[in-house]
Amino acid sequence: MMQRNAQLIGGPNNNNNNNAASSSSWFVGAPISRLYAIATVVFYVLFHSKSAHESMMMDSFRMLRASQYGNSSSEWHRYWSSKLTFGSTGELVMGGMLLTYLSRQFEREMGSRKFGVFLLVTTISAMMMEMAFVVGVSTLMEKSQGYRYQGPYAVLGALMYLFHRYTPRLHPRFFAILGFTFSEKSFYYFWFSQVVGYGGTSTILATALGVATGYIYILTNLHQTVDIPDAIAKPLASLGAHLSDPPPRMVAPSGRRAAAGAGGAGADALQRLMRNNLPPAQPPQRPAAAAPPAPPDPAAIEQLTSMGFDRQRVMDALQATNNNVERAADRLLSG
Repeated sequence: MMQRNAQLIGGPNNNNNNNAASSSSWFVGAPISRLYAIATVVFYVLFHSKSAHESMMMDSFRMLRASQYGNSSSEWHRYWSSKLTFGSTGELVMGGMLLTYLSRQFEREMGSRKFGVFLLVTTISAMMMEMAFVVGVSTLMEKSQGYRYQGPYAVLGALMYLFHRYTPRLHPRFFAILGFTFSEKSFYYFWFSQVVGYGGTSTILATALGVATGYIYILTNLHQTVDIPDAIAKPLASLGAHLSDPPPRMVAPSGRRAAAGAGGAGADALQRLMRNNLPPAQPPQRPAAAAPPAPPDPAAIEQLTSMGFDRQRVMDALQATNNNVERAADRLLSG
């Protein structure tokens, strides 16, 4: 349903450039995810350095007491301030890592513009739901606990719903326990359950609101109808260009693959000459017999399958493009 707009995260590996390419390209195509991750850490440090953690978190009983004394407006900020960052270091590390991983994945698939709308709609919808039921929930929960949490659990729940619905299982029998087989997605479900259960009932409810907003977002086709106005999107796109990493330099493979790549570069140069109406340097010669396609590169296969594409389709695309990762990805994205 959602159009995949994934971007490559690196080229073929090389002993001298592998680590540098991996570190510099992790946020390529995901400037909003980078900004979101940085903001989560900055707000965490700010809240704790100013001892503002308690005053910024969601606390239903404090909000109810303020409303009883006619001063409810002084606590309304908790609806949005509670979603800026996590409340503890453990939540920040575990929840922040999972949030960053999922947001980067779906920003690449949806595109930064639609992903920004998704974050905005999810957060606002979760706030409206909390406003609707916070009084009723608080009366059912114990006074010692109440409905209190801090963290972007609504966004995390919405992203996890997209992960469950749209991310394919690449290895259905990734591991087995007591005769039960599990895919590689089970690891993320376990990780998600650990983060969600960190704050007990409150964080579970907050995450459930996010799952509901993600479901409504897809069910009502908001991802196809809601968009940011161009007057706002263009300045943000310019900012995102500065936040996004440039694509890493492609390292030319050696041996047979290098020869195939050189042939492709020569063909592209000839096409440019023809477009510019420049005569070729030498008269055209009879083309030699085409060499058999090079076998798919294992590193390229792993790179493209990690983006959610079927392994057999990835191998076919790489063979058809002489192991050119960018052209293979374009071929897969185009159908």
